[in-house]
Amino acid sequence: MHPITRRQFLASTAAGLIFLPRLQTSNATLTIAMPALTDSLDPHMASARRDWLVIRQVFDTLVEYGENSAIQPALAHSWTLDETGATFALRDDVTFHNGAPFDANAVVFNVERILTDHPDRAYLRALMGDLAGAQALDSRTVRIVTRAVDPLLLRRLTHLPIAAPQTDDMRYRAVGTGAYIAGEYRPNRYLDLIAFPDRWRDIDYVESARLIAIDDPQRMLGALQRGEADILAETPTEFLAGIARIYPVAARADGTCVLLRLNTGVEPLLSVPEMQRALSLAMDRRFIAQIVYSGFADPAGQIAPPGYPDHDPTITPPDYDRETALSLLIDAGASPLSLTIGGTNDWERQIAELVIEFLNAVGIVGELAETGALMVETRDFSALRDTSGADGVLIPLVHPQIAFPLSHGVDAAVAPDGMIRLHEIIRR
Repeated sequence: MHPITRRQFLASTAAGLIFLPRLQTSNATLTIAMPALTDSLDPHMASARRDWLVIRQVFDTLVEYGENSAIQPALAHSWTLDETGATFALRDDVTFHNGAPFDANAVVFNVERILTDHPDRAYLRALMGDLAGAQALDSRTVRIVTRAVDPLLLRRLTHLPIAAPQTDDMRYRAVGTGAYIAGEYRPNRYLDLIAFPDRWRDIDYVESARLIAIDDPQRMLGALQRGEADILAETPTEFLAGIARIYPVAARADGTCVLLRLNTGVEPLLSVPEMQRALSLAMDRRFIAQIVYSGFADPAGQIAPPGYPDHDPTITPPDYDRETALSLLIDAGASPLSLTIGGTNDWERQIAELVIEFLNAVGIVGELAETGALMVETRDFSALRDTSGADGVLIPLVHPQIAFPLSHGVDAAVAPDGMIRLHEIIRR
């Protein structure tokens, strides 16, 4: 069968004509297809989402996210926090894939490796904030030291993969404690994962998996349709709505908020409360979620995404209300008014163009610009960086989701860190 084209896929989806993929048996190798595969297995060089998809299978961290993004034990079963760091008690039933024991010295090795001034580890080093070092108090107790009080320390450590101490090049030989061993690896092509027999986590279904790179989205869809792929990762957003009509899709908030920043220094009227409320009511958040994100985004009434600290589930996004927005603009003395709107990437500029249409609907002339009185921006809560941003008033628009289309023989959920965990997948 030849790969289907995008036009054929969307047309056949609308008509309900695509054949369903064959069901896989529970002991078959699970296949995950993505546009590109990591070119390194070194967990401390990770920066892209595709890197973390591999890391979360092969490596563990001291602590990890549970439901509602609460911190829960992983390689450490307990800990105490103080003003200069934290002390962790380590599990005693964990070994590395090469048979080496997991102990406090292994944690020290990983902390020191990240803190070395190596350019390929700069991204992860930045995520660690004020991390200053680690000390092995005994074989099962390690102390993590910070330069200052860090309320985000535990969350930072969810991004610190623990690799076996080794001098070999980790780019092609990954040794962790995770549920899966990195097997045959061809950078940018495929990676085989095999369940670790001495794993400390339970695995009931998926004993092996293969991650494959398919750089053409149409071929990715064809692989799902033919049953050659069980899960798609990093699927182009424009395909998701069509895929979801036929296939199950596992989705979860991706830890970001797309918002509108009002630069009050550029336009003084933007500091008027009635003006701010008018602009918020003029934004059709559900329209943005459907048109830009194919429905895989949630209208936002607050900056913090669902499942992240400071998110208040009682705060709901305001409904689109053009008439009230018009009335508030008159009260604010904002008619007539012209505003420039900017964004720093293609996604943000696409949303900025919709913002211009929303503004036109309430009598404000909008114009796209590199920088403007209004800026569409994306704040990433998962990156553990300052989310306060530049001066200005922030109007949340949407919380995008990360989505994984699934074959009909797979049940999977997206973990709180935005990744699929193979050891949690159920096959029918």
